[in-house]
Amino acid sequence: DSQGNIYVVLDEYGKDSSDPENVKDVFTLFSYNKNGDENWNMVLGDGAKPEDMYYVNQLVIDHNDNIIIKSSTGIEVYGKDSKKISEMALDEADNSGSLLLMKDNTLALISYGDSNVSLKKIDLANNKATDSQDFPFNSYNYSYFPSLTNDLLLTDSNGVYVYNDGDTVLTKIMDYVDSDIMSTSLYSIRQLDEKSFIGTYYDDETSKTLCAKFTKVDPSTIKDREVLTLGCNYLDTDVRKHIIAYNKENSDYRIKVIDYSIYNTVDDYTVSQTKLNTDIISGNMPDILLMNSDMPVNSYVSKKLFA
Repeated sequence: DSQGNIYVVLDEYGKDSSDPENVKDVFTLFSYNKNGDENWNMVLGDGAKPEDMYYVNQLVIDHNDNIIIKSSTGIEVYGKDSKKISEMALDEADNSGSLLLMKDNTLALISYGDSNVSLKKIDLANNKATDSQDFPFNSYNYSYFPSLTNDLLLTDSNGVYVYNDGDTVLTKIMDYVDSDIMSTSLYSIRQLDEKSFIGTYYDDETSKTLCAKFTKVDPSTIKDREVLTLGCNYLDTDVRKHIIAYNKENSDYRIKVIDYSIYNTVDDYTVSQTKLNTDIISGNMPDILLMNSDMPVNSYVSKKLFA
């Protein structure tokens, strides 16, 4: 929180054995000061019905240092003195989603539907979810995180993006290949300021999970290199490895990836091919093309598009 206190939830598997036929986990919320000394602890779920298999799946601290717990019974809000402030039930569909704190301290819920992912604002004062809206992109491809300077941060297999309410497209702020990172995802990400964030990711080169700080580099400090574009419909892992190795070693040229799969939607997975064909017709064909079975390769050959 703003004072440097740290909050954690301990899950003790099967500790509650008061009913031998229905052994339950015990979830305890702990508060520690920034030196690691315990401030207090409290067992959660005391208000749950005996037949409920109570569990905690998320912990969020808002800008007022309130502790927000998302549990099997809904949303519980506690003050930093451990006293309960409010609670709100969630239906089964919403309870499968995840909570996010937006930059204006609004609590939001990322809810996963049958065909799309939606954003719902949580009104704790009136115990309801409002302003539900579907994201205007292939939203199942992304993971969602809070942001200090935008409404949301998103990650996928290609990079990191920002989204603000009302946007029709995402804005990419980091590309893994451009940053010479041999990975296809950031597991978690937290923004530090406008130019930097921290994140954890699996590094395919070392086969280890790493935690790193990422900082936007001033373009004026980077040597100019001729850019070669590589177009694809999903980037193969082995090709990604060779691209990053080439970019690290070559001082005159750099390969930039254009992954057309980002244009696909839940309802139409041919949009990527249409977009590639449109770029070719308009004279924006990539320098290198990573082909697959869906591409009309023979047509490309007959039109003498390849060297």
